[in-house]
Amino acid sequence: MGTGLAIICLAATIVVNSAMSLLFKLSASTKGPIQAAAFIIALLSGTGYALLYAKALSKIKLNVAYPTVAIGSLVLITLSSALIFRETMTLRSAAGMIVAIAGIALITV
Repeated sequence: MGTGLAIICLAATIVVNSAMSLLFKLSASTKGPIQAAAFIIALLSGTGYALLYAKALSKIKLNVAYPTVAIGSLVLITLSSALIFRETMTLRSAAGMIVAIAGIALITV
């Protein structure tokens, strides 16, 4: 696998990790069949996350991949939870995300 594909796998890891968290939130905040379906899909997403992350790590250093996934997931989950679940996003949290993204940029350059 080339580096380009590893970067795509890392980006997909961020998306899958974020989706998994959103599904767990949906599962925790609903009842009935939606709760069960969201929980099962979230569990299955964990497998996808692990497979994608392992592929990405075959070409990307762990000290770059881990913070990228952590911060990328943080940003995507924060924005998505504000849109989907109407959770509050403050100016402070927005500023924190910008600083965190800048930190990732410094690590990866």
